[in-house]
Amino acid sequence: MLQSKILNKTAIIFSILITLLSILIYNLTLLGLEQPSKNLESNQAILKKIATLVDDFNLSQPISLEEKKEQLTSLTQPTWEIIQKKYELSKPENIDQVLVQRAKLFQHRLEKLYTKNKNQLSKKQLKEKIVNYIRTHRYGKESDGYYFVYDFNSRLVLHPIKPSIEGISLKKVKDADGVYYINEMVQVAKEDGSGTVKYRWKNPSSNEVETKYAYVFKFKPYNWVIGTGEYASQLNEELKDDVFETIKTLPHDTTNFFVIDYNSTVLSHPLIETGSDFSNIQDSHIASMIQQAKTAKEGTYQDIWEKPKLSFVKDFPTWSVVIGADIDFQDTKKNDAITNQKFISQLKSLTSGLTQEDVTPKTSSNEVTTSTLLIVILIVFIFTLLAIFLLKKLLDPIVSLSKQASLLTTGDYNAQSTYYSNDEIGHLCHEFNIIVSILKKNISQSTQKVENDKVETLQDNKIPLKEQLGSLKGSSILLVEDNQINQGIVSELLKESGIVLEIANNGKEAFEMFVKNSSFELILMDIQMPIMDGYEATKAIRKTDKDIPIIALSADTKPQDIQKTKDVGMNDYLNKPIEVERLYKIILQYVSKKSTISLSQNNSTDDLFELPSFNSIDTQEGLRHLAGNKSIYLKLLNNFKNDFKDIDLHLLNDEDLKIFSHTLKGLSGNIGATNLHLVTQKLDETLDKNLFEEFYKELNIVIDELNEKLELQEDDSTRKEPITVQIKEELFANLKEAIELMEPKKCRLIIEQIATYQLSNKDYKTFIKVQNLIEAYEFDEALEIL
Repeated sequence: MLQSKILNKTAIIFSILITLLSILIYNLTLLGLEQPSKNLESNQAILKKIATLVDDFNLSQPISLEEKKEQLTSLTQPTWEIIQKKYELSKPENIDQVLVQRAKLFQHRLEKLYTKNKNQLSKKQLKEKIVNYIRTHRYGKESDGYYFVYDFNSRLVLHPIKPSIEGISLKKVKDADGVYYINEMVQVAKEDGSGTVKYRWKNPSSNEVETKYAYVFKFKPYNWVIGTGEYASQLNEELKDDVFETIKTLPHDTTNFFVIDYNSTVLSHPLIETGSDFSNIQDSHIASMIQQAKTAKEGTYQDIWEKPKLSFVKDFPTWSVVIGADIDFQDTKKNDAITNQKFISQLKSLTSGLTQEDVTPKTSSNEVTTSTLLIVILIVFIFTLLAIFLLKKLLDPIVSLSKQASLLTTGDYNAQSTYYSNDEIGHLCHEFNIIVSILKKNISQSTQKVENDKVETLQDNKIPLKEQLGSLKGSSILLVEDNQINQGIVSELLKESGIVLEIANNGKEAFEMFVKNSSFELILMDIQMPIMDGYEATKAIRKTDKDIPIIALSADTKPQDIQKTKDVGMNDYLNKPIEVERLYKIILQYVSKKSTISLSQNNSTDDLFELPSFNSIDTQEGLRHLAGNKSIYLKLLNNFKNDFKDIDLHLLNDEDLKIFSHTLKGLSGNIGATNLHLVTQKLDETLDKNLFEEFYKELNIVIDELNEKLELQEDDSTRKEPITVQIKEELFANLKEAIELMEPKKCRLIIEQIATYQLSNKDYKTFIKVQNLIEAYEFDEALEIL
């Protein structure tokens, strides 16, 4: 039985009603059909004999010539449609479509391969996979068809047949008519996305200049022009061979398809050897049949091979052949009058057993049907009334409970349900009363807690936010950020708080760290990141944990961007450039206190730092974002200069350009480079490459001024200890081992150790290159440098 008592009661009543209704309808219907069923059984044998007699008579009738022609046309029509379609493609105005269809299929597979692997492989691995796929792909019967690749400057990127000329510009290559056909291919792909280019080139098979077609398309991820080409004569032969092969495989139990050229040579026939020449055989009728097809284009033709045949033939002038189909044709003798009279006598004898009474329905059947209908209507009416009564009984307590819930929403915490029953609704009402009681108690306790918090807040307001972070000592926070400068800013801001800060470089790494470590109390989540962005990472985390606070970090401040973070489950939003006071407030709001703190003396050493005066940088604005911390600000300026002095935007695809511009928009705002921030903001919103010139102008102004005025001098408290040869060799050996094992986390720990020592200029440059490659997961290149 069902676990629900209400459903049990309802199911029993409905089952009884449906059973009674089914029995009544069955008996009434059986009564009306009993007598007609007996009559039907008695006549079944007679009708079967009549059908057999008629079939035998029809089979003995002769088939006329016109009927044979119609039968031949009907049998062969689907095959003609296939042949005709391929023949139409072989005409000069359509021949390139064969190449286009094949190349579009390759384009679809290539784009699918890129999409499938772009988030799973590194950029280098993905590009190698794409190149290998293009280089090894072949088509055609001899597997001699291939695909080539050019860039937008007509430079050959890939040629599987002639790899020795890869990397060479072919801008000045012309065809037999003097056309710069490679430039034309590039132009078609850049402007239209894809298209066909026709040109003239020497065919090595015929040693003559012939028309050739190329289909090219733009591969957006790498700005490549990918294409393939074939000679028109080769495409025509492929279509013709395909049709002949199709004809050979057709079944020939009743119909024979054949191909004969204009010289009366058999090219394909299921019963005649291929290559048989009928040009010198008299009375073969082959020549006249070919002539008839060439004159009338198509038609039927009577001929005698081993026995009388009827052929339907069509002319295909482009291929200089006639294609046809034949069937056996032999008249049968007409039936004589005696046979016909015998058929009529047998038919009369069989039909004499059928009477008008057997085939005419009786009026009593109609009467039974009317009575049945009235009874069914009455039962349905009673059933409906009962259903309404049951539903009302079921809904009354639910309506009452709904009214009590409405009172609760108005603040009346004395709302109670008075319905009691030993079923689901009764239990629901009981649980409602319990919830109201608990809610009333919690509200009372919360009111008291709010009063207590007010007192504590008044005390905390006297203490700077940075020092209040000390009450969170031992708390664990996960920072998800792909940019090292931003990582450094947050690390410095929280360094003295005692908060344990762990860093993930992308959303995928963050999710894996979160699954392994459930002690995180807050996640600071960047939005724009490679491999997995902040939106996808939040969705993944929310599937396992609905409660942990996740704060978005982004330079996108449009209402729709902020709403999108809420839609995926983020709790709050921090703008980039990050305002320190806002960051501290967010952390204090979402992380629970671990201890109490008291007001302490300010021991800041920031007054020891002297900041240069800049024309392109508003230092007051930069310090405002960092709560006036000059130490962090100077490090930020140095890191900014080192990270962006050699950037080349032309090497970035659209996806990487979006991530870069978004990151730089926040960082330029952090340091107070107002003009650079504005142009980067435009670039982030539009990805317009026409802005590159203005961007480089503002970036170079900032970098040049930093190089000129910023002196990288460390004070005595932060001066690094020179590294000895033994320590350097040991640390670099450990780093090499971690790279070989491809363990990013272990690599970062060793990098942090190396960073505490003073390195020579040569070792420092090597160290920075290796560090950047590790962060980009380019482990093989990092090993080569070491």
